[in-house]
Amino acid sequence: MRVVENRIRALREELNRRVPGEYSQAAVARRLDVAANTVRAWELGRSRPRKAAAKRLARVLGVGVEELGLDDASHAREADSVTDASSIATHPNQG
Repeated sequence: MRVVENRIRALREELNRRVPGEYSQAAVARRLDVAANTVRAWELGRSRPRKAAAKRLARVLGVGVEELGLDDASHAREADSVTDASSIATHPNQG
């Protein structure tokens, strides 16, 4: 999941450098009508935006949902890699 939160944070921070104060966590949260803690949790990997919030977040950051790694295909790839990793951890001597 690290790629997603790093991407969200990097895009938001870059925009905030260009337009100081307009893309702080609090400012982005206001634009998305969520709590600032929610944006913080996304950036720390504690949670992920749901589909509707992901679309709004992408629009606010000026990118596509897929660029954030929050599209359906990215979710499917990540779920497969998590399944593979848990399978290896559960059965380390198998295949």
